Amino acid sequence: MKFRYTFECMDMGDETIAVPVGDNANDLHGVVKLNKEGLEIFKLLQDNKTEEEIVSILANEYSNDKQQLTDYVHKTIQSMIEAQLLEE
Repeated sequence: MKFRYTFECMDMGDETIAVPVGDNANDLHGVVKLNKEGLEIFKLLQDNKTEEEIVSILANEYSNDKQQLTDYVHKTIQSMIEAQLLEE
């Protein structure tokens, strides 16, 4: 999976926003709001990590139930696909 747009992330205090930049920035109207976990997933996707790699990396950082973490990562990625931010 890869992003359709180039993003720059900006810390806004309680949340982070990802703003499209570059040649096709005008094709996406708005910004992407991210919580802490969403930002980690977002950055790992920018590093071309697969869904399975992301789950593995986050499982090493958090003590959450692995199935719960897998479901959260999958749901987050599917939301990005549905919003047409990612190409499969």
